[in-house]
Formats: sequence, structure tokens, C-alpha cells
Amino acid sequence: MEEEPYIVQTLVQGLALDESSRGKSVEWPKPRRQSLSQRLGFQATERIQSDNDDTASQASEGADSVDRSSSPALRARAIRVECVEMCGTNVYVGTSHGHIVQYTINVPELTSDKEPERVCVQSVDLKLGGKRVEQLIALPMLNRLVVLCGSTLVFYTLSDLRVVSSNSAPTIKGVSCVACDERVDRTSNGVLLCVARMREISVYFVGADVRLEQQVMIEYSVASLCMYGNYVCLADTQTYKVLDLARIRS
Repeated sequence: MEEEPYIVQTLVQGLALDESSRGKSVEWPKPRRQSLSQRLGFQATERIQSDNDDTASQASEGADSVDRSSSPALRARAIRVECVEMCGTNVYVGTSHGHIVQYTINVPELTSDKEPERVCVQSVDLKLGGKRVEQLIALPMLNRLVVLCGSTLVFYTLSDLRVVSSNSAPTIKGVSCVACDERVDRTSNGVLLCVARMREISVYFVGADVRLEQQVMIEYSVASLCMYGNYVCLADTQTYKVLDLARIRS
């Protein structure tokens, strides 16, 4: 079977958290070598940082105090990109200050010289104490976005980023990490979600509702894990283990 050619193309560059850009097309900046946070627009350039440091230093020496949190440049400098998830033409960005920013990307034809255009759809405050967004998992067929923020796992609707009712998708606290069953396509009508808590592994079936399928007690807390069918590979700071969930159930 002959393989189809493909082109690697940059889709997102120079994203910004400025809420005034919501719903508007964003112009592409001139290419320059910057850090990841700078290229995504969440961190000011070194020149702006230097100017802001000088301004803050002068203000601290003066008689009048300055509220640094009121400066957009200083706020932007402190915000970092923590995780990114893409679903179709939508990009979901999790930030270090507990927000999810959704962009839609209009990709031109591969033969076109035009740059992809992106539009800021919405920016949502998760209201979890401003803690960083650790992980995002999109489940398009279920219209769900699984969000891990501040050790709290919350289910949001993928289309408008609203919290799903606790009756169908309860909030799970004390979570260290989460993984989706990689054996199953995420576009299916139901997937398994493996959730690591304090010395405990819980497997949930995520469909129209979220229900607990299995719980396994473990000896140590989990720092990272992945799931493939009945097998879960988990690791702490020193060792890793592979669990056979089918054998444990029997």
C-alpha cells in the first residue's frame, strides 16, 4: 500500500491570554528564537521583562506603592503553558494560573502559502485556587474534556467548557495523575479512565455517565501511569510496575 505524503506545518504560534482578543483573529508575529512560553505568548520578551523590572524597582524606592498585579505585562510574565490538547481544529491550552484557553485553528490548503489563522474562542477560570492545569484529555464523541488541576479531576463539556453535572460526572479529589485506555479510540462512545490517588488505582468507565469499575490498592503513591486494555503501567519515584487488571479481578 502506497503511503500518502504529508507536510509538517506549524499550527499555533504567538498565542495570547488577552481577553480582548476573544473571538477575533490574531495576527502572526515575526519569527524569532524564544522560549516555549514566549512563543505561545504567555511570557513577555526579555526587553519587556527588563523594562518592567526597572519600573518595579523604581516604584519600590518611591513613596507611593504600586499594585504589580494590575500590570498586564507583569501578569503575562508569570503565566506559563502547562499542557495542551487538540481536538479537530480546536486547541485547548492549560495554564499555570488555573485557566483553560480555547482556540480554533483555520488551516489553509497544504499547497497554500497562507499561515493558519486562529481565533480565541474563550478563556475559562477553573476556580480551583489558581493552581496549574496539569493535564487535559479530550473525548470528542462524549463531548467531554477531562481536566486535572490542583490534584482535582473535573469533567467539562468540550464544546463550551462548562462543568458537567456531578450527578453524571463526580469531581474526584486527591488525584496525582490520570490516563486514558490507549487501546480504544477516543472517538468511541465509551472509554476507560485510570485514575491514580493516594496509594490507590481506580478505573472508571466514561460514557453518558461516569461510573467506577474497579479499585486496586497499591503500596506507593503514583507519579506517572499509562493504560492499555487490562494492563496498567505505573511508576513512583524509584520503581515501575505493570498491573494485570483482569487477573486482579479474578
